Parts: sequence; structure tokens; C-alpha cells
Amino acid sequence: MNPDWTVFLKPGMQSSGKCLMAAGIFLALLAGCATPGAPGGDASQTRAEGAVAGALIGALLGNAAGNNRQGTVVGAAIGGLLGAVAGDKVATKKAEYAQREDQLLAAAAEARQVAQQTKEYNERLRKDIAQLEKTEQRLRNETMTAQARQQAVTANREKIASLLQQTDRNLVDVRKRIAAQQAMIQAEQQQPMPSANIVQVASGVQDMQIQERNLERALAQLRLIDSRRAY
Repeated sequence: MNPDWTVFLKPGMQSSGKCLMAAGIFLALLAGCATPGAPGGDASQTRAEGAVAGALIGALLGNAAGNNRQGTVVGAAIGGLLGAVAGDKVATKKAEYAQREDQLLAAAAEARQVAQQTKEYNERLRKDIAQLEKTEQRLRNETMTAQARQQAVTANREKIASLLQQTDRNLVDVRKRIAAQQAMIQAEQQQPMPSANIVQVASGVQDMQIQERNLERALAQLRLIDSRRAY
């Protein structure tokens, strides 16, 4: 049998004590209804917890001020309302932080993917440049018919033009992605509580910058080959 703790209160405080106990039980049940695993459960739980804390504190202050049931009830109502408002603000902040976390993780994954794709393109491009230089050297040194030479020269120039266009396009795209993610890092650093995930984004940006420099070198090589045209 559960003891009635209100018997230890003074006669004038027993009704207020019972009111406090009832309010506490009701609000605790209300908070328990907000399930974190359900959609919006975490936000609902934060709001409910704010209401519970506000109501209990308001009830205590109301009881202390009025020393009667009415003061307790009014205090609980006002405190619950203020607590719910505060809880809503906290829930909104938590939701905004979680959204930024997701955006940063997505940006880091994108940076790694772009860096890997650009690395693979640079590896293929390096082989293409080596083949172009080999063909150029062959055209300089080998004896061949005018028709065969013209066909080889035309094919080489078309290949160079295609690679120049594609490499320049890739370089522009990588630079845009680097600038976008650097802006994201800067914006996150200005937040009151920056996410630790900016480290992953910064790492991805560094990988892209390495591949950016490789593209720049390859582009310079292609332009040099294209400018010679001595064959």
C-alpha cells in the first residue's frame, strides 16, 4: 500500500501538496507520450519536457507566493505555457542543428566522390597525353606518305581538341564545387556551435584541390602539344 505523503504536510498545505502531486503525475505521463522513435518524437519530447519543467516550477512558485490551491494551479498553468514555449525553441534549434549535420555529411560524401571521379579522369588523361606525345614524335621522325601523315595529324589534332574541351569543362566544375563547399564550411564556422563534421568536408575539399591542380597541369600540357604543331 503506497503511503499518502501529504499527511506530513501542514493542514493548510495538504490540498496544495495533492495538487502538486497530481500535476506532476499528469505532466510526466504527457512527456512519456512523446516517443523519440516516432516521426517528430524528439521535438515533441523536448517540448513536453519544457512544459513539465515549467509547470512544476510554476506550481512551486505559485504555491510559495499564494500558499493556496489557486496559486499553485495558476503557477503551474503559466509555468507550463512558458516551459512549452522554451521547449519549442530548443526543439527548433535541435532540428536546425540536425539538418546542418545531414547537409555537411552529404557534402563530405559528394566531395569524396568528385575527388575520386576526377582522379580517375586524370589517370586516363595522363595516358592519353603520353600517347599524343608519342604520336607527335612518330610524325616527326617516321617517313610516310602524305596521305597517311595528313590522316595521323588530323586524328591527333581532333583528339587534342576533344581532351582540351573536356578537361577545361571538368576543371570549371571542380572549381565550382570547391567554392560551394568552402562557403558551406565558412557558414558553419560562424554558427554558435559549429558541427564537427566540417572536418570531413574540409578533408574532401583538400582532395578535390589536389585533383584540381592535376587538371591544371594536364591542361597546360595539352595546350603545349597543341601549340607546337610542327609535324
